[in-house]
Amino acid sequence: MAEKKVTFRSLKGSWEMAGEKYAVTSTPTTFIIDRDGRIYFTHSGYRGEAGVAQMEREVEALLSR
Repeated sequence: MAEKKVTFRSLKGSWEMAGEKYAVTSTPTTFIIDRDGRIYFTHSGYRGEAGVAQMEREVEALLSR
């Protein structure tokens, strides 16, 4: 993540912790969280550029609220 200069927060922990606490069933799993800390969108697995474009639209929608 440092090599790619990622600026978003990332959770690192055991598979058991992530599965139990956040209902993670596959990796990677991405949560898009609003300013109040509510999870608005969840994405499981890697979907390439189409997935990136969808997440960008979701973030933009939340930012415009």
